[in-house]
Amino acid sequence: MMIRRKKRQRRYNMGFYDTLSTYYDKVFPLSNPCKDFIEKNLLQDKGKILDVGCSTGELDIFLGERGYKVLGIDLDEKMIQMANEKLDGRELPVEFKVMNMEHLGANLSGSQFDGIICIGNTLVHLPGIPQIKAVLKQMVSLLAPGGVLILQIINYDRIITQKITELPPIENDDVSFIREYDYHETENKVGFKTTLTVKKTNEKFENVISLFPLRYEALKAILSELKLENLNWYGSFKGEPYEWNSYATVVTAKK
Repeated sequence: MMIRRKKRQRRYNMGFYDTLSTYYDKVFPLSNPCKDFIEKNLLQDKGKILDVGCSTGELDIFLGERGYKVLGIDLDEKMIQMANEKLDGRELPVEFKVMNMEHLGANLSGSQFDGIICIGNTLVHLPGIPQIKAVLKQMVSLLAPGGVLILQIINYDRIITQKITELPPIENDDVSFIREYDYHETENKVGFKTTLTVKKTNEKFENVISLFPLRYEALKAILSELKLENLNWYGSFKGEPYEWNSYATVVTAKK
């Protein structure tokens, strides 16, 4: 079944993410390296955290269990519904809201956070540098002085330079998830094709969306322009230094 939402492309093809949400935790389980990296790099006074693109809320619940006050936002209503279901009956300082990351400043005016997290390749769903810069500017405006920003995307320098057309498939007892890339140099866009197969029913869900290949130098320039300090770059949540052929681009910065 091909899920096509061309008219909603600006809303990041939420139809497919509605489908993916049911299986999200099986496809992308929260890893120990991710948990350790995030907790290590946040301020240790257990302050207020904003998670932009929180999906089903696993990371936020983990942080809430450790005493952080967390607001997780996502554009997909079903993702937020599932996140709230995980909170049912639990007394944790965690809240989930449906929200567009392009409207952070308007929706959270007057709020300040000690840490802002945006991982899971969320930023590249925006169409280009102006929009990415605008969203990051809003994040910085919401950071308290000394607050920490943590970003993570796929390393598009590696994708483009090595002409990579697919990422390693994700396979487990429940699902198969295939990810293919098609870089269009003229448009500077990446066609991201995904195929999700539910093994129990043999249902197959396919989707193609357009991503903006945000590269290291471009992201570095934006963060420098926004006057962020103490930029540290990594190739994964395991904490090894970033290189042009790293799998991911991870950066931490302070306001």
